[in-house]
Amino acid sequence: MFFYNSASETRHTLFSNPFSENLNPKNRWVVLEKILPWDDMAQVFLDQLSDNTGRPSKNLRVVLGALFIKHIENLSDERTILAIQENIYMQYFVGLPGFTTEPVFDPSLFVYIRRRLGNAGAEKLNDIMIEYAIKHGAIKHTRMPRKANKEQSNTDNNDAGSDNESQHTNNEPSDDDNNGKQNKGTLKLDATVAPQNITYPTDVKVLSDCRLKSEQLIDKLYEVRKSLWKKKPRTYRRKAQKQFVVYSKKRRKNHKDNRKMQKKQINYLKRNCGIIADMLEKLEAHRLELSFNQQDWTSLEMILKVLDQQTEMYYNGKRSVPDRIVSLQQYYVRPIKRGKAGKDTEFGAKIHLSETEGFVTADLISFDNFNEGIRLIPCLKAYKDKYGYYPQVVLVDQIYLTRKNRKFLKANGIEHRGTQVGRPPQKSESVKRREKKERNQRNTIEGQFGVAKTRYGLEKIKMKTEQTSYAAIQLILLAMNAIKLSKSFILALKSQFYGYLWSLRKEINKIEKMICKEMNNYLKRSHFYSENKPILSI
Repeated sequence: MFFYNSASETRHTLFSNPFSENLNPKNRWVVLEKILPWDDMAQVFLDQLSDNTGRPSKNLRVVLGALFIKHIENLSDERTILAIQENIYMQYFVGLPGFTTEPVFDPSLFVYIRRRLGNAGAEKLNDIMIEYAIKHGAIKHTRMPRKANKEQSNTDNNDAGSDNESQHTNNEPSDDDNNGKQNKGTLKLDATVAPQNITYPTDVKVLSDCRLKSEQLIDKLYEVRKSLWKKKPRTYRRKAQKQFVVYSKKRRKNHKDNRKMQKKQINYLKRNCGIIADMLEKLEAHRLELSFNQQDWTSLEMILKVLDQQTEMYYNGKRSVPDRIVSLQQYYVRPIKRGKAGKDTEFGAKIHLSETEGFVTADLISFDNFNEGIRLIPCLKAYKDKYGYYPQVVLVDQIYLTRKNRKFLKANGIEHRGTQVGRPPQKSESVKRREKKERNQRNTIEGQFGVAKTRYGLEKIKMKTEQTSYAAIQLILLAMNAIKLSKSFILALKSQFYGYLWSLRKEINKIEKMICKEMNNYLKRSHFYSENKPILSI
Protein backbone atom coordinates (compact mmCIF):
# COMPACT_ATOMS: atom_id res chain seq x y z
CA MET A 1 0.00 0.00 0.00
CA PHE A 2 1.32 3.43 -0.90
CA PHE A 3 0.28 7.06 -0.71
CA TYR A 4 1.04 9.68 -3.41
CA ASN A 5 -0.14 13.21 -4.16
CA SER A 6 -0.46 14.00 -7.84
CA ALA A 7 1.55 16.97 -9.08
CA SER A 8 -1.63 18.56 -10.46
CA GLU A 9 -3.20 18.53 -6.99
CA THR A 10 -0.32 20.45 -5.35
CA ARG A 11 -0.73 24.22 -5.46
CA HIS A 12 1.62 26.89 -4.19
CA THR A 13 -1.25 28.90 -2.75
CA LEU A 14 -2.52 25.91 -0.75
CA PHE A 15 0.88 25.10 0.78
CA SER A 16 0.67 25.46 4.55
CA ASN A 17 3.44 27.35 6.33
CA PRO A 18 4.44 27.71 10.00
CA PHE A 19 5.26 31.44 9.84
CA SER A 20 2.27 32.37 11.97
CA GLU A 21 3.63 30.20 14.81
CA ASN A 22 6.42 31.06 17.22
CA LEU A 23 9.97 29.92 16.55
CA ASN A 24 11.23 26.83 18.32
CA PRO A 25 13.42 28.10 21.20
CA LYS A 26 15.49 24.88 21.09
CA ASN A 27 16.54 25.41 17.48
CA ARG A 28 20.32 25.64 17.15
CA TRP A 29 20.23 29.04 15.40
CA VAL A 30 17.95 30.47 18.09
CA VAL A 31 20.24 29.18 20.84
CA LEU A 32 23.39 30.39 19.08
CA GLU A 33 21.91 33.85 18.46
CA LYS A 34 21.39 34.43 22.18
CA ILE A 35 24.91 33.63 23.33
CA LEU A 36 27.23 35.29 20.78
CA PRO A 37 28.86 38.67 21.65
CA TRP A 38 27.44 40.53 18.66
CA ASP A 39 28.17 44.08 19.84
CA ASP A 40 31.83 43.40 20.64
CA MET A 41 32.43 41.66 17.31
CA ALA A 42 30.71 44.45 15.36
CA GLN A 43 33.15 46.90 16.94
CA VAL A 44 35.96 45.25 14.93
CA PHE A 45 34.23 46.42 11.74
CA LEU A 46 33.29 49.80 13.18
CA ASP A 47 36.93 50.56 13.98
CA GLN A 48 37.78 50.19 10.27
CA LEU A 49 34.89 52.33 8.95
CA SER A 50 34.41 56.11 8.92
CA ASP A 51 31.40 57.83 10.46
CA ASN A 52 31.24 60.62 7.88
CA THR A 53 32.76 59.49 4.59
CA GLY A 54 31.94 56.66 2.23
CA ARG A 55 28.73 54.89 1.30
CA PRO A 56 26.54 53.51 4.08
CA SER A 57 27.52 49.93 4.84
CA LYS A 58 25.27 46.94 5.07
CA ASN A 59 23.88 46.07 8.48
CA LEU A 60 26.93 44.66 10.28
CA ARG A 61 24.70 42.38 12.32
CA VAL A 62 23.55 40.71 9.10
CA VAL A 63 27.11 40.53 7.77
CA LEU A 64 28.41 38.83 10.94
CA GLY A 65 25.54 36.36 10.99
CA ALA A 66 26.13 35.48 7.34
CA LEU A 67 29.82 34.85 8.04
CA PHE A 68 28.93 32.43 10.85
CA ILE A 69 26.40 30.60 8.67
CA LYS A 70 28.88 30.31 5.80
CA HIS A 71 31.63 28.71 7.88
CA ILE A 72 29.43 26.65 10.22
CA GLU A 73 27.65 25.06 7.26
CA ASN A 74 30.76 25.10 5.00
CA LEU A 75 28.92 26.77 2.12
CA SER A 76 30.11 28.85 -0.82
CA ASP A 77 29.33 32.57 -0.96
CA GLU A 78 26.40 32.11 -3.32
CA ARG A 79 24.90 29.14 -1.47
CA THR A 80 25.16 31.01 1.83
CA ILE A 81 22.91 33.80 0.52
CA LEU A 82 20.47 31.23 -0.89
CA ALA A 83 20.37 29.33 2.41
CA ILE A 84 19.56 32.52 4.35
CA GLN A 85 16.94 33.42 1.77
CA GLU A 86 15.19 30.06 2.24
CA ASN A 87 15.52 29.47 6.00
CA ILE A 88 13.47 31.44 8.53
CA TYR A 89 15.73 30.41 11.43
CA MET A 90 18.82 31.67 9.61
CA GLN A 91 17.07 34.97 8.96
CA TYR A 92 16.31 35.24 12.67
CA PHE A 93 19.96 34.42 13.42
CA VAL A 94 21.34 37.19 11.20
CA GLY A 95 19.03 39.72 12.88
CA LEU A 96 16.32 40.39 10.29
CA PRO A 97 13.06 41.79 11.75
CA GLY A 98 10.92 39.33 9.79
CA PHE A 99 10.91 36.71 7.07
CA THR A 100 11.71 37.94 3.57
CA THR A 101 12.18 36.28 0.20
CA GLU A 102 14.80 38.83 -0.91
CA PRO A 103 18.57 38.13 -0.63
CA VAL A 104 20.20 39.91 2.31
CA PHE A 105 23.09 41.19 0.14
CA ASP A 106 25.09 40.32 -2.97
CA PRO A 107 27.44 37.32 -2.56
CA SER A 108 30.39 39.37 -3.86
CA LEU A 109 30.32 41.33 -0.58
CA PHE A 110 31.94 38.33 1.14
CA VAL A 111 35.14 38.99 -0.84
CA TYR A 112 35.37 42.59 0.39
CA ILE A 113 34.62 41.49 3.96
CA ARG A 114 37.45 38.93 3.97
CA ARG A 115 39.79 41.42 2.31
CA ARG A 116 38.97 44.10 4.88
CA LEU A 117 39.27 41.73 7.83
CA GLY A 118 42.49 40.02 6.81
CA ASN A 119 44.41 38.00 9.35
CA ALA A 120 44.43 40.70 12.04
CA GLY A 121 40.70 41.46 11.97
CA ALA A 122 39.61 37.80 11.94
CA GLU A 123 42.05 37.09 14.78
CA LYS A 124 40.45 39.89 16.82
CA LEU A 125 37.03 38.26 16.34
CA ASN A 126 38.40 34.98 17.67
CA ASP A 127 40.03 36.72 20.65
CA ILE A 128 36.69 38.33 21.49
CA MET A 129 35.05 34.90 21.39
CA ILE A 130 37.66 33.43 23.76
CA GLU A 131 37.35 36.40 26.16
CA TYR A 132 33.58 35.98 26.15
CA ALA A 133 33.97 32.28 26.97
CA ILE A 134 36.33 33.16 29.85
CA LYS A 135 33.95 35.81 31.17
CA HIS A 136 30.98 33.44 31.29
CA GLY A 137 32.88 30.46 32.71
CA ALA A 138 32.77 28.27 29.61
CA ILE A 139 36.47 27.57 30.22
CA LYS A 140 36.34 25.83 33.59
CA HIS A 141 39.84 26.47 34.92
CA THR A 142 39.09 30.22 34.93
CA ARG A 143 36.21 29.84 37.40
CA MET A 144 36.67 30.99 40.99
CA PRO A 145 36.53 28.27 43.70
CA ARG A 146 33.36 28.17 45.81
CA LYS A 147 35.04 28.23 49.22
CA ALA A 148 38.59 29.07 50.24
CA ASN A 149 40.09 27.87 53.50
CA LYS A 150 42.33 30.50 55.13
CA GLU A 151 44.76 27.98 56.55
CA GLN A 152 45.01 26.21 53.22
CA SER A 153 45.57 29.49 51.37
CA ASN A 154 48.34 30.45 53.83
CA THR A 155 50.09 27.13 53.36
CA ASP A 156 49.71 27.44 49.59
CA ASN A 157 51.29 30.88 49.66
CA ASN A 158 54.16 29.58 51.77
CA ASP A 159 54.68 26.67 49.41
CA ALA A 160 54.54 29.00 46.41
CA GLY A 161 57.12 31.27 48.01
CA SER A 162 59.46 28.38 48.73
CA ASP A 163 59.03 27.08 45.19
CA ASN A 164 59.80 30.48 43.73
CA GLU A 165 62.91 30.77 45.89
CA SER A 166 64.09 27.36 44.75
CA GLN A 167 63.39 28.25 41.14
CA HIS A 168 65.36 31.49 41.26
CA THR A 169 68.33 29.74 42.85
CA ASN A 170 68.59 27.39 39.86
CA ASN A 171 70.37 28.60 36.73
CA GLU A 172 67.33 27.89 34.56
CA PRO A 173 65.32 30.25 32.31
CA SER A 174 62.23 31.36 34.21
CA ASP A 175 59.72 34.07 33.42
CA ASP A 176 58.65 35.60 36.75
CA ASP A 177 56.87 34.64 39.94
CA ASN A 178 53.63 34.01 38.01
CA ASN A 179 51.97 36.80 40.02
CA GLY A 180 51.66 34.42 42.97
CA LYS A 181 49.02 32.39 41.15
CA GLN A 182 48.89 28.64 40.84
CA ASN A 183 49.19 27.05 37.42
CA LYS A 184 45.83 25.90 36.05
CA GLY A 185 44.45 24.21 33.00
CA THR A 186 45.82 22.00 30.24
CA LEU A 187 47.34 23.38 27.04
CA LYS A 188 47.63 21.24 23.91
CA LEU A 189 49.77 22.31 20.96
CA ASP A 190 50.17 20.94 17.46
CA ALA A 191 50.51 22.04 13.83
CA THR A 192 48.79 21.15 10.59
CA VAL A 193 48.52 22.36 6.99
CA ALA A 194 45.45 23.90 5.35
CA PRO A 195 45.89 22.96 1.66
CA GLN A 196 45.01 25.53 -0.99
CA ASN A 197 42.64 24.68 -3.82
CA ILE A 198 45.31 24.35 -6.52
CA THR A 199 46.20 21.57 -8.91
CA TYR A 200 49.06 19.34 -7.88
CA PRO A 201 52.09 21.28 -9.12
CA THR A 202 54.86 19.85 -11.28
CA ASP A 203 57.74 21.68 -12.91
CA VAL A 204 56.29 21.24 -16.39
CA LYS A 205 52.83 22.48 -15.33
CA VAL A 206 54.21 25.60 -13.69
CA LEU A 207 56.37 26.38 -16.73
CA SER A 208 53.42 25.85 -19.08
CA ASP A 209 51.22 28.24 -17.05
CA CYS A 210 53.95 30.86 -17.11
CA ARG A 211 54.37 30.42 -20.86
CA LEU A 212 50.65 30.91 -21.48
CA LYS A 213 50.61 34.04 -19.29
CA SER A 214 53.68 35.45 -21.07
CA GLU A 215 51.90 35.00 -24.41
CA GLN A 216 48.94 37.00 -23.05
CA LEU A 217 51.29 39.79 -21.96
CA ILE A 218 52.88 39.87 -25.42
CA ASP A 219 49.44 40.19 -27.02
CA LYS A 220 48.56 43.01 -24.65
CA LEU A 221 51.72 44.96 -25.51
CA TYR A 222 51.17 44.38 -29.23
CA GLU A 223 47.67 45.89 -29.04
CA VAL A 224 49.02 49.18 -27.62
CA ARG A 225 50.39 50.41 -30.95
CA LYS A 226 50.16 47.92 -33.81
CA SER A 227 51.77 50.36 -36.25
CA LEU A 228 54.93 50.38 -34.13
CA TRP A 229 55.67 46.74 -34.92
CA LYS A 230 56.37 45.45 -38.39
CA LYS A 231 54.69 42.16 -37.49
CA LYS A 232 53.57 40.33 -34.39
CA PRO A 233 56.48 38.68 -32.55
CA ARG A 234 56.76 34.97 -33.18
CA THR A 235 56.29 32.86 -30.04
CA TYR A 236 55.79 29.29 -31.36
CA ARG A 237 52.75 29.06 -29.11
CA ARG A 238 50.92 26.45 -31.18
CA LYS A 239 53.95 24.17 -31.31
CA ALA A 240 54.64 24.59 -27.60
CA GLN A 241 51.03 23.89 -26.61
CA LYS A 242 50.83 20.84 -28.87
CA GLN A 243 53.97 19.39 -27.31
CA PHE A 244 52.62 19.98 -23.82
CA VAL A 245 49.28 18.32 -24.63
CA VAL A 246 51.02 15.24 -26.05
CA TYR A 247 53.20 15.06 -22.93
CA SER A 248 50.28 15.50 -20.50
CA LYS A 249 48.30 12.69 -22.14
CA LYS A 250 50.99 10.14 -21.36
CA ARG A 251 49.86 7.95 -18.49
CA ARG A 252 53.36 7.01 -17.41
CA LYS A 253 56.07 9.62 -17.68
CA ASN A 254 59.63 8.58 -16.92
CA HIS A 255 62.48 10.82 -15.81
CA LYS A 256 63.74 11.27 -19.38
CA ASP A 257 60.35 12.53 -20.60
CA ASN A 258 60.10 14.99 -17.72
CA ARG A 259 63.59 16.39 -18.34
CA LYS A 260 63.01 16.70 -22.08
CA MET A 261 59.70 18.58 -21.71
CA GLN A 262 61.07 20.75 -18.89
CA LYS A 263 63.93 21.93 -21.10
CA LYS A 264 61.57 22.73 -23.99
CA GLN A 265 59.25 24.78 -21.77
CA ILE A 266 62.21 26.66 -20.27
CA ASN A 267 63.43 27.59 -23.74
CA TYR A 268 59.97 28.75 -24.87
CA LEU A 269 59.53 30.81 -21.72
CA LYS A 270 63.02 32.33 -21.99
CA ARG A 271 62.26 33.41 -25.56
CA ASN A 272 58.94 35.00 -24.52
CA CYS A 273 60.56 36.89 -21.64
CA GLY A 274 63.17 38.29 -24.03
CA ILE A 275 60.42 39.45 -26.40
CA ILE A 276 58.55 41.17 -23.53
CA ALA A 277 61.74 42.97 -22.43
CA ASP A 278 62.40 44.24 -25.98
CA MET A 279 58.80 45.41 -26.41
CA LEU A 280 58.79 47.26 -23.07
CA GLU A 281 62.09 48.95 -23.93
CA LYS A 282 60.80 50.06 -27.32
CA LEU A 283 57.53 51.42 -25.88
CA GLU A 284 59.43 53.39 -23.25
CA ALA A 285 61.77 54.79 -25.93
CA HIS A 286 58.75 56.13 -27.84
CA ARG A 287 57.24 57.40 -24.56
CA LEU A 288 54.06 55.43 -25.06
CA GLU A 289 51.79 54.53 -22.16
CA LEU A 290 52.10 50.90 -21.11
CA SER A 291 48.88 48.88 -20.90
CA PHE A 292 49.97 46.79 -17.92
CA ASN A 293 48.05 47.01 -14.66
CA GLN A 294 49.36 46.05 -11.23
CA GLN A 295 48.33 42.42 -11.66
CA ASP A 296 50.22 42.19 -14.98
CA TRP A 297 53.41 43.57 -13.43
CA THR A 298 53.10 41.09 -10.56
CA SER A 299 52.59 38.22 -13.01
CA LEU A 300 55.64 39.30 -15.01
CA GLU A 301 57.74 39.43 -11.84
CA MET A 302 56.62 35.92 -10.85
CA ILE A 303 57.27 34.60 -14.38
CA LEU A 304 60.86 35.84 -14.26
CA LYS A 305 61.32 34.33 -10.81
CA VAL A 306 59.92 30.96 -11.95
CA LEU A 307 62.25 31.03 -14.95
CA ASP A 308 65.28 31.61 -12.70
CA GLN A 309 64.25 28.87 -10.27
CA GLN A 310 63.50 26.26 -12.93
CA THR A 311 66.69 27.07 -14.85
CA GLU A 312 68.77 26.70 -11.69
CA MET A 313 67.14 23.37 -10.78
CA TYR A 314 67.43 21.96 -14.31
CA TYR A 315 71.05 22.83 -15.07
CA ASN A 316 72.42 22.34 -11.53
CA GLY A 317 70.57 19.09 -10.83
CA LYS A 318 68.73 20.51 -7.79
CA ARG A 319 65.36 19.27 -6.58
CA SER A 320 64.42 22.31 -4.51
CA VAL A 321 65.18 26.02 -4.18
CA PRO A 322 64.31 28.59 -1.49
CA ASP A 323 60.86 30.21 -1.81
CA ARG A 324 59.89 27.90 -4.63
CA ILE A 325 56.81 29.05 -6.57
CA VAL A 326 54.34 26.24 -7.25
CA SER A 327 51.42 28.27 -8.62
CA LEU A 328 51.53 31.38 -10.81
CA GLN A 329 48.10 32.60 -9.68
CA GLN A 330 48.74 31.92 -5.98
CA TYR A 331 52.46 32.66 -5.93
CA TYR A 332 52.57 32.92 -2.11
CA VAL A 333 51.89 29.17 -1.66
CA ARG A 334 54.92 27.09 -0.71
CA PRO A 335 55.48 23.32 -0.50
CA ILE A 336 55.33 22.11 3.12
CA LYS A 337 57.16 18.86 3.83
CA ARG A 338 55.12 16.88 6.35
CA GLY A 339 56.30 13.29 6.03
CA LYS A 340 52.77 11.98 6.55
CA ALA A 341 51.54 8.71 5.08
CA GLY A 342 49.96 9.41 1.70
CA LYS A 343 50.79 13.15 1.85
CA ASP A 344 54.52 13.66 2.01
CA THR A 345 54.21 17.25 0.73
CA GLU A 346 51.27 19.63 1.12
CA PHE A 347 50.73 23.01 -0.51
CA GLY A 348 49.09 25.60 1.72
CA ALA A 349 49.38 27.54 4.94
CA LYS A 350 50.92 25.87 7.98
CA ILE A 351 48.87 26.53 11.11
CA HIS A 352 50.06 26.23 14.69
CA LEU A 353 47.08 25.69 17.00
CA SER A 354 46.70 25.80 20.76
CA GLU A 355 43.68 24.16 22.39
CA THR A 356 42.32 24.32 25.91
CA GLU A 357 39.01 22.73 26.91
CA GLY A 358 37.84 22.56 23.29
CA PHE A 359 38.54 26.20 22.35
CA VAL A 360 41.18 26.59 19.63
CA THR A 361 43.42 29.53 18.74
CA ALA A 362 45.77 29.97 15.79
CA ASP A 363 49.07 31.11 17.25
CA LEU A 364 50.78 31.32 13.87
CA ILE A 365 49.63 31.02 10.25
CA SER A 366 52.37 31.04 7.65
CA PHE A 367 52.80 29.85 4.06
CA ASP A 368 56.48 29.30 4.85
CA ASN A 369 57.48 26.18 6.74
CA PHE A 370 58.61 26.50 10.37
CA ASN A 371 59.65 24.25 13.23
CA GLU A 372 56.94 23.71 15.84
CA GLY A 373 59.47 23.49 18.66
CA ILE A 374 60.17 27.24 18.62
CA ARG A 375 56.49 28.00 19.28
CA LEU A 376 56.23 26.40 22.74
CA ILE A 377 57.55 29.28 24.87
CA PRO A 378 55.62 32.03 22.97
CA CYS A 379 52.41 29.98 23.34
CA LEU A 380 52.96 29.55 27.07
CA LYS A 381 53.54 33.30 27.49
CA ALA A 382 50.42 34.04 25.43
CA TYR A 383 48.46 31.65 27.67
CA LYS A 384 49.67 33.56 30.72
CA ASP A 385 48.80 36.94 29.19
CA LYS A 386 45.30 35.68 28.48
CA TYR A 387 44.48 33.88 31.75
CA GLY A 388 46.94 35.38 34.21
CA TYR A 389 48.81 32.12 34.96
CA TYR A 390 50.67 29.33 33.21
CA PRO A 391 49.00 26.00 32.41
CA GLN A 392 49.43 23.18 34.86
CA VAL A 393 50.03 20.60 32.12
CA VAL A 394 51.16 20.99 28.50
CA LEU A 395 50.56 18.11 26.07
CA VAL A 396 52.83 18.24 23.04
CA ASP A 397 54.77 16.08 20.59
CA GLN A 398 58.37 15.10 21.17
CA ILE A 399 59.51 17.83 18.73
CA TYR A 400 58.56 20.50 21.30
CA LEU A 401 60.61 18.99 24.13
CA THR A 402 64.01 20.48 23.38
CA ARG A 403 66.44 21.11 26.24
CA LYS A 404 65.68 24.82 26.22
CA ASN A 405 61.92 24.18 26.39
CA ARG A 406 62.34 21.55 29.12
CA LYS A 407 64.28 24.05 31.25
CA PHE A 408 61.55 26.64 30.78
CA LEU A 409 58.85 24.16 31.75
CA LYS A 410 60.72 23.05 34.85
CA ALA A 411 61.54 26.61 35.94
CA ASN A 412 57.88 27.65 35.78
CA GLY A 413 56.40 24.51 37.33
CA ILE A 414 54.68 23.26 34.17
CA GLU A 415 54.25 19.52 33.75
CA HIS A 416 54.53 17.62 30.48
CA ARG A 417 53.82 14.02 29.53
CA GLY A 418 56.75 13.45 27.19
CA THR A 419 59.60 11.01 27.70
CA GLN A 420 62.24 11.98 30.25
CA VAL A 421 65.83 12.75 29.30
CA GLY A 422 68.43 10.15 30.31
CA ARG A 423 68.00 6.64 31.59
CA PRO A 424 64.30 5.74 31.89
CA PRO A 425 63.22 5.24 35.50
CA GLN A 426 61.67 2.04 36.79
CA LYS A 427 57.88 2.38 36.86
CA SER A 428 55.10 0.07 37.86
CA GLU A 429 52.48 -1.09 35.40
CA SER A 430 49.81 1.09 36.99
CA VAL A 431 52.00 4.21 36.61
CA LYS A 432 52.71 3.34 32.97
CA ARG A 433 49.00 2.92 32.24
CA ARG A 434 48.19 6.22 33.94
CA GLU A 435 50.87 8.12 32.00
CA LYS A 436 49.77 6.56 28.73
CA LYS A 437 46.18 7.61 29.44
CA GLU A 438 47.35 11.16 30.14
CA ARG A 439 49.40 11.27 26.93
CA ASN A 440 46.39 10.09 24.95
CA GLN A 441 44.52 13.22 26.00
CA ARG A 442 46.55 15.04 23.36
CA ASN A 443 44.50 13.20 20.74
CA THR A 444 41.71 15.75 21.21
CA ILE A 445 43.64 18.40 19.28
CA GLU A 446 44.17 15.85 16.48
CA GLY A 447 40.41 15.41 16.53
CA GLN A 448 40.01 19.19 16.22
CA PHE A 449 42.11 19.08 13.05
CA GLY A 450 39.95 16.31 11.64
CA VAL A 451 36.71 18.15 12.43
CA ALA A 452 38.03 21.40 10.97
CA LYS A 453 39.05 19.69 7.72
CA THR A 454 36.10 17.37 7.16
CA ARG A 455 33.28 19.49 8.60
CA TYR A 456 34.35 23.12 8.25
CA GLY A 457 36.36 23.10 5.02
CA LEU A 458 39.92 23.49 6.29
CA GLU A 459 40.96 20.66 3.96
CA LYS A 460 40.61 22.93 0.89
CA ILE A 461 40.94 26.72 1.18
CA LYS A 462 39.30 28.19 -1.92
CA MET A 463 40.32 31.83 -1.52
CA LYS A 464 42.43 33.42 -4.25
CA THR A 465 44.63 35.84 -2.30
CA GLU A 466 46.93 35.59 0.68
CA GLN A 467 44.98 37.91 2.99
CA THR A 468 41.60 36.33 2.23
CA SER A 469 43.10 32.87 2.85
CA TYR A 470 44.32 34.01 6.28
CA ALA A 471 40.86 35.44 7.04
CA ALA A 472 39.10 32.23 5.92
CA ILE A 473 41.26 30.07 8.21
CA GLN A 474 40.63 32.34 11.21
CA LEU A 475 36.88 32.42 10.49
CA ILE A 476 36.76 28.61 10.37
CA LEU A 477 38.29 28.51 13.86
CA LEU A 478 35.82 31.20 14.95
CA ALA A 479 32.90 29.03 13.79
CA MET A 480 34.30 26.04 15.71
CA ASN A 481 34.62 28.11 18.88
CA ALA A 482 31.07 29.40 18.47
CA ILE A 483 29.70 25.85 18.31
CA LYS A 484 31.80 24.87 21.33
CA LEU A 485 30.50 27.92 23.22
CA SER A 486 26.88 27.00 22.48
CA LYS A 487 27.44 23.45 23.73
CA SER A 488 29.09 24.77 26.90
CA PHE A 489 26.13 27.06 27.56
CA ILE A 490 23.66 24.21 27.07
CA LEU A 491 25.62 22.05 29.52
CA ALA A 492 25.76 24.96 31.96
CA LEU A 493 21.98 25.43 31.72
CA LYS A 494 21.46 21.71 32.31
CA SER A 495 23.72 21.75 35.34
CA GLN A 496 21.89 24.81 36.69
CA PHE A 497 18.57 23.06 36.15
CA TYR A 498 19.71 19.92 37.95
CA GLY A 499 21.17 22.07 40.70
CA TYR A 500 17.83 23.80 41.07
CA LEU A 501 16.07 20.43 41.27
CA TRP A 502 18.55 19.28 43.92
CA SER A 503 18.04 22.41 46.01
CA LEU A 504 14.27 22.03 45.59
CA ARG A 505 14.50 18.43 46.76
CA LYS A 506 16.46 19.54 49.84
CA GLU A 507 13.78 22.10 50.66
CA ILE A 508 11.07 19.45 50.26
CA ASN A 509 12.98 17.16 52.67
CA LYS A 510 13.16 19.97 55.21
CA ILE A 511 9.42 20.55 54.93
CA GLU A 512 8.71 16.82 55.28
CA LYS A 513 10.88 16.60 58.38
CA MET A 514 9.15 19.61 59.88
CA ILE A 515 5.71 18.10 59.16
CA CYS A 516 6.73 14.77 60.74
CA LYS A 517 8.06 16.58 63.78
CA GLU A 518 4.79 18.45 64.25
CA MET A 519 2.78 15.26 63.74
CA ASN A 520 4.87 13.42 66.31
CA ASN A 521 4.34 16.23 68.81
CA TYR A 522 0.62 16.05 68.15
CA LEU A 523 0.56 12.26 68.57
CA LYS A 524 2.44 12.50 71.83
CA ARG A 525 -0.22 14.79 73.18
CA SER A 526 -3.09 12.62 71.90
CA HIS A 527 -4.50 9.41 73.35
CA PHE A 528 -3.25 7.44 70.32
CA TYR A 529 0.33 7.68 71.55
CA SER A 530 1.93 4.56 72.98
CA GLU A 531 5.54 3.94 73.93
CA ASN A 532 5.55 0.58 72.18
CA LYS A 533 4.34 1.99 68.84
CA PRO A 534 6.76 3.79 66.45
CA ILE A 535 6.35 7.47 65.79
CA LEU A 536 6.03 8.86 62.24
CA SER A 537 9.40 9.38 60.52
CA ILE A 538 10.85 10.05 57.12
